[in-house]
Amino acid sequence: MTPAIHDITLTEKLLAGVAPDFRERWPGAWDAGRLVLLPEYRAGQEVLRRCLHLITTYLIQYTDCQTLVGSCIHVLGRLYRRIGFTLLAQNVPLEGANKSYTLIQGPLTRVHTALAPQAALLS
Repeated sequence: MTPAIHDITLTEKLLAGVAPDFRERWPGAWDAGRLVLLPEYRAGQEVLRRCLHLITTYLIQYTDCQTLVGSCIHVLGRLYRRIGFTLLAQNVPLEGANKSYTLIQGPLTRVHTALAPQAALLS
């Protein structure tokens, strides 16, 4: 996770073309960059959900983060919608590359709640 204030992330670069006022719209935005897992941990969504829940817990406790923004490949957009994100734009081209991305945004507390372990939701 990186504060979206330094113009150093891919998401910031892409958002500048789609929503140039994103810092005013979402003060305290942090870029949900890349989660790197060893191949043996890449099966299923539970590992991803648990890692992101731990990260959002940390952000709530120790940072000024209010909103998460990010970029992903199109196929992951549906997954991120299920965990509290909203799709901002699809097929956003990366200048100078033959790639396009989906941009996502979500209030930190909504994403955190959506990621809560199921047992926690029942108690």
